[in-house]
Amino acid sequence: MIKIYARGSRRAEVLIHEAIGEDWFGNGLTSKRFVQELNDLGEVDEILVRINSPGGAVFDGVAIYNALKEHPARIDVLVEGLAASIASVIARKASPMSTPRPRTTRPHRPCAPIIAQRSMRGALDSMHLAASRRTPVPLRRIDR
Repeated sequence: MIKIYARGSRRAEVLIHEAIGEDWFGNGLTSKRFVQELNDLGEVDEILVRINSPGGAVFDGVAIYNALKEHPARIDVLVEGLAASIASVIARKASPMSTPRPRTTRPHRPCAPIIAQRSMRGALDSMHLAASRRTPVPLRRIDR
């Protein structure tokens, strides 16, 4: 479920409580839907992004991260349960990231088929680095 709504005249809240990317049944959060709803907010000064997601499609997640990065509002993130895989990258966009206990953030090295890994090595390494920037876990300890 994604729910985006205004909280006051210049504040908004975004809930990402599902997998990133669309599955075979049409469930999941696509970057297209996220960006459309984010743009529908209009001008806001602050956005609270509340996350509980197992992650999912890397490229949808990167597009969501970039949409938040380019948005002029201050972005705060609250990890409400799980921010795994690409959801942990989205969580790193926050101005401050709040992770009340118990909660889990689980960055890992992006996975792709061997052919794709060879042609996308630089992009995968960049996403791996982005996921590790705001975690206390040393880069060398994140899955390789």
